[in-house]
Amino acid sequence: MPRLTVTLTPDQTAELDDLIAHATQPEVRRRAHIIRLLHAGYTPTHLAGELGISRKTVYNVAHTFELHGIDGLYDRHRSGRPGRADDHYRAVLEDTPALLPRDLGYSNMGWTAGLIGNHMTRETGVTLSLSRLKALLHDMGYEYRRQPACCRPGQSTGNSWPPGESCSASWKRPCLNGWCSPPSHG
Repeated sequence: MPRLTVTLTPDQTAELDDLIAHATQPEVRRRAHIIRLLHAGYTPTHLAGELGISRKTVYNVAHTFELHGIDGLYDRHRSGRPGRADDHYRAVLEDTPALLPRDLGYSNMGWTAGLIGNHMTRETGVTLSLSRLKALLHDMGYEYRRQPACCRPGQSTGNSWPPGESCSASWKRPCLNGWCSPPSHG
C-alpha cells in the first residue's frame, strides 16, 4: 500500500486534540487519536500494532477522515431493524383490552399481558416480548389494574355487577381484571 500521510490545518489539530481529551464516545476519541498520530508521521503498521487494531481499520479511519473531515470521526446513524408492531398490529391491540376474553374463546375472566400476547400472535401472526407488549399498552394509555372487589366473581359486597363490567363509571372502557384505559378527565 502507498504511504499514508495526513496533513492537518492548525484548526483541525486543535479540534482533534479537543476530541481526544473530551469526546464522550470512545470510538470518536480513538479515531481522532489515529488521525493525530498519522499526522505526526506514524505508519499504519506501527499504529495497528500499538493500538491493537488492524491496518485496515487505520486506513478506513484515514479514508473516512479524508472524505468527511472531523464529521467522519463520528458514527453514522444506523436505522436498525424495523419494529414488528406495525399499524395493523397496533389497531388490533388498541381494541383488544376492551373485549372480554371469554367472548373470544378464552377461559380467562380478564386480560393478562401473556394472554394479550397470545391473542395478538393468533390474530396478527406477530409475537412480541412481554416487556415490549406492556410498553405498547402503556404508550396507548392502558394500565394494569386488578378488577375492583365488587366486580370479581364470587365476591359478595352487596353490589352485583355482571362479571367483566365495570362498577366505576369513570373508566372509558370496562375495567376488567387486567388492562384497562385510565379514567378520562373531561
